Amino acid sequence: MQTLTKSVKVLFKAERILARERLFHEVFKSQFKALAVLIAIIGVVMLSISLFFALSTPFGNAVAALIVGVSNFALAAMILFAASSMKPSRTYDMAQTIRDGAIDDIETDVQEIADELKAVRADIHALVHRPPAALVPSMVVPAVEAALKGLNANHAPGN
Repeated sequence: MQTLTKSVKVLFKAERILARERLFHEVFKSQFKALAVLIAIIGVVMLSISLFFALSTPFGNAVAALIVGVSNFALAAMILFAASSMKPSRTYDMAQTIRDGAIDDIETDVQEIADELKAVRADIHALVHRPPAALVPSMVVPAVEAALKGLNANHAPGN
């Protein structure tokens, strides 16, 4: 039973670590994605401005704004790719392994408890339905021991 409570405590600690790591990972990825969206918005604005300048005058400031807009999109794409390819930390993997081990220990303990309960149930069933048959095995060993002690006492060197 102590291993069951220990396993449950380990499981809860591992779950807490996993949740914290998952949250940190998702927040970090979300920040990068938000930055990529912001840069993409700036890129769209710059492309719009460059299109306006491109249409209003044949050359000049429009080409510079077009280059800035395209470079903003490229930067946003790189940041979005980097955020998407991020992997969980080693702590997350370690906590997941510990959690899985705790779950296995709990399953083993629960199975042992279930087996013990089945044995107790069978003993109670036998005691209720066949009292002599259930009591005889538990009485035979003490009776034989008492008889052997009695025989040894009778054959002691002093008698």
